[in-house]
Amino acid sequence: MLIEEKYKENIPMELREYKQWLWFKKIRKTDSRGKEKTLKIPVSPITLKLDDWNNKENWADFETAVNNIASSGSDGLSFVLSRDDPFLCIDLDTVSDDMREMVVRDFSDTYTEISQSGNGLHIFAKGKIKDNFNNQTAKVEMYQHNRCIAMTGNRVSDSHNNVIDKQNEIDKFMNYLHQKGASESRLRHINRRTIHCLISQ
Repeated sequence: MLIEEKYKENIPMELREYKQWLWFKKIRKTDSRGKEKTLKIPVSPITLKLDDWNNKENWADFETAVNNIASSGSDGLSFVLSRDDPFLCIDLDTVSDDMREMVVRDFSDTYTEISQSGNGLHIFAKGKIKDNFNNQTAKVEMYQHNRCIAMTGNRVSDSHNNVIDKQNEIDKFMNYLHQKGASESRLRHINRRTIHCLISQ
């Protein structure tokens, strides 16, 4: 299936109705430690440029973006999360099996797709959080504005093809992450105190 057809078949209508679409271009870079990383750079279908992607005047409607992918030289579509829409995206990549199972169970009735890496998930839902959230300990990210999400259209087979309000589940998940973070912080503090006591003896 062509990528355009996959997008048209699987991207929920709720997202398609918003004029918040860009393309993305994959660029591979090697960091100072020699590790290769793939960056997904936003490209405007309006200006055909990489810069100023967060200017809404440079965003396109879904049809314009998807119908011109082939001639653009880009690698796919990006959806821009903004304060003008009701959506957020939960980004799961190298999370534990228990974490993934919990999130997928609670959000199975809203649109979920496999991420660009092929190993992660992007879960779209309606709801609000105080601010963008990136927990490197739990390997969970959650975004609701000023963020481009590189889309694949590879919908998880048992997820629904719509985006629904999941505020209760979002609140539950955020509370779990905060409690988990607090517990790990206390554990680190106890471990540091124990080490200090051992050194002092």
